[in-house]
Amino acid sequence: MDYPLIIYIIFCSISIFLGMLFFKNKEKSILIFLFFGLILPTSPQFMFVTSYQGVYFYDYYFLLLAISFLVNLDFKKLKKIILNNRLVLFTTTSLLLYYTYLIFLDSISFDKYLLRDFRPILLLVSGLIFIQLFRSIKIDLKTILNILLYSFILKIIFLIILFLLDPFQDPYHQAHLWRYRDGLTFVAALFLITFLYNKKIMRLEIPKVKLNIVIILAIIILVISNQRVLLIAMLPIFLFNKGILDNLGKKLMKSLILVSLFIGYAYVMPLIQYNLHEKAKIVIVIKDLEEKKVKKNRVDRQKSKLSKGYTAGRYNSLFKDLNKQLNTRFSPALNHIKEMNLKEFIVGKGFATTFEREYFKRRGLDVKSNKIDSTYLTFFVKYGLVGLVLLLFLFFQVLFANVFDYHLKLNLIFFYLILFLLITPFYQSGTIFQLVFANLIIGSFGSMNQNQLEG
Repeated sequence: MDYPLIIYIIFCSISIFLGMLFFKNKEKSILIFLFFGLILPTSPQFMFVTSYQGVYFYDYYFLLLAISFLVNLDFKKLKKIILNNRLVLFTTTSLLLYYTYLIFLDSISFDKYLLRDFRPILLLVSGLIFIQLFRSIKIDLKTILNILLYSFILKIIFLIILFLLDPFQDPYHQAHLWRYRDGLTFVAALFLITFLYNKKIMRLEIPKVKLNIVIILAIIILVISNQRVLLIAMLPIFLFNKGILDNLGKKLMKSLILVSLFIGYAYVMPLIQYNLHEKAKIVIVIKDLEEKKVKKNRVDRQKSKLSKGYTAGRYNSLFKDLNKQLNTRFSPALNHIKEMNLKEFIVGKGFATTFEREYFKRRGLDVKSNKIDSTYLTFFVKYGLVGLVLLLFLFFQVLFANVFDYHLKLNLIFFYLILFLLITPFYQSGTIFQLVFANLIIGSFGSMNQNQLEG
């Protein structure tokens, strides 16, 4: 029996049910969908239960939202939207037609690599549909904080269970069992950034103890991810919030605590993991090799590994062989860039352009990938400078649909521009929940202000 497929079908069925609920109760549908998406494991380790043939479980929810949007379409409003965004629509349509022409011109196979490149488009279309439907919906801040609270608690419990069971076969995921990130990780970061610019509102609406618990849990989620680029992206935001000289000592102390938590966790948890799982595995390997009577040097290597014990490396090796690290990460895209002509610099190579990631061989994975660990390089190779700028513009349009605070907007731009250096969230299943959450929580402040005016 194909259990992963059964789990995927269950997730899809829940998404379809929530999509149907949207026609009856929009607020309840969106809030339950957000909670559902945040508690599910939307990390690469669990793609086998959240995705099938490139279709994510939540695609069915947004399909039903698209139907709702089309059924209730106001053509006068649509005409106004088209006229106000004609340059963006013209550019987008022209590029899509050009890339479609390249599919036939270059006889590109209709395979998984081509289908995967529609994922960023689906992400943006889903986000654009959501923000259009969300305009008529009022969401309560207290409810959103409740969703965050329960999501954080459940995810931390889930991660503890994962750590104790060690269920992964992939050697990379086995080695990094102590680290975990998914859509909720970035939602936690967005919450903390949003809190910096809406402290007064949150403290008035949410009990102090509860708010502090949510903040602490959000920090724990970030520390568990041990995503260094998140730390790099968030520290300047904490420091420059309301001017760097304002409470500088307090800000530096908080930043130092956050950095210490990241580094401390990266030393302590791998040591626990080694004693809990890795040490026993090495002993089993030694015993197996001795029974097979293999060459003594192979057994000695494992015994040497056992005698050395755990060696900390995540932050020790951060600047060691930096050039080699960058080359490994970016060379698949740089190899393409060396061969690109002027036209490809402007509009890219098009859909289904893949990158040879040789280090995937060690993990038994397909070395051909639709992306590398950089949004800028991935989209520059595929869609050129014009396509890259357009995709980033559309992403921020969706993200900022309800953001009217100029300083918050600037900090969110900074946050994502840093993230895009080392990750490519457009292909990740958890990204849509970042867009939904950002619009919900920031939109709730607008609803509160409106209620205060009406009151």
